[in-house]
Amino acid sequence: MPKITFTILLHHLAINFLPLRHAIILFSYPAPLILLIEMTSQHSWFRGPELRSIVFDAPTPSTWIVLKRVNEHEHRKDPDHSAISYASVKYLCKKHGDTNKIAFVKIYKQLPHLGTESDDYTTRAKQARAWTPPELVAYKTLTDKQSKVTPRLLEYREEEQDSSALIPAGFLVSFVWEQVPGVQLGDSLGAKVFWDMSPDQRHNIREVFKNKTIRETETIGFRPLFSGPSHLVWDSASGNLFMVGFRQWIEVKPTPWSEAKSYWFDLAKPPKKVNWSEWGNEPDTSNWKF
Repeated sequence: MPKITFTILLHHLAINFLPLRHAIILFSYPAPLILLIEMTSQHSWFRGPELRSIVFDAPTPSTWIVLKRVNEHEHRKDPDHSAISYASVKYLCKKHGDTNKIAFVKIYKQLPHLGTESDDYTTRAKQARAWTPPELVAYKTLTDKQSKVTPRLLEYREEEQDSSALIPAGFLVSFVWEQVPGVQLGDSLGAKVFWDMSPDQRHNIREVFKNKTIRETETIGFRPLFSGPSHLVWDSASGNLFMVGFRQWIEVKPTPWSEAKSYWFDLAKPPKKVNWSEWGNEPDTSNWKF
């Protein structure tokens, strides 16, 4: 009997009281199979004594003092899948000896595939592999290309887990990027901060977004996978609009300006009824809210 497969992306959905960030579920006929689950998990893969500081050796030795744990994410794969399973944890930190230097530290570590946590040492060790998180790839590339509208990568380290880990010799990756100054324009519910600003302020932000932020990030080739106002930070002191949040991203190429790009980040509001056929070109924005 032929297999019929459907892939569904569930975004910001809670299932069985587990707060999912998103899940990709593969429904196969005749039997369903979950291939990937990614969530903000209530189960921590970073147990043990609370982390107080994190040390990096390169490019220059530095120590980062943990201020708070921001979040954790879990990314699990079916054992028949070719990709990897991992967990990540994000900390807000300050640099030792320079309390004005605030940054985020992210740690990624390899996990056993779904259902293999209790397998023997040798079986689990076979899953070990080297891997560079896409988030590190993004920040390193943006920094190497001297982006002025994204956070700078400050330190990073790629190593292996020890023999007592769930995945002996599995990847363990840590990196630091700066916390940019300014105010976040919104969250997953919309750009409330942005729309509470004066019309002149909103106009200034949109102009910077159009002429600098989106142009520079597209030129380098990155955009967050789920565009939205949570990815924009406005620094009124410098007049700079930063794009942040590259845990998940897509590769892009520069395209001509369209107000549709403002809409993606909730910097413009079309009327409820929109002629979607226009979105391949420049939509009629005469009755949009700016």
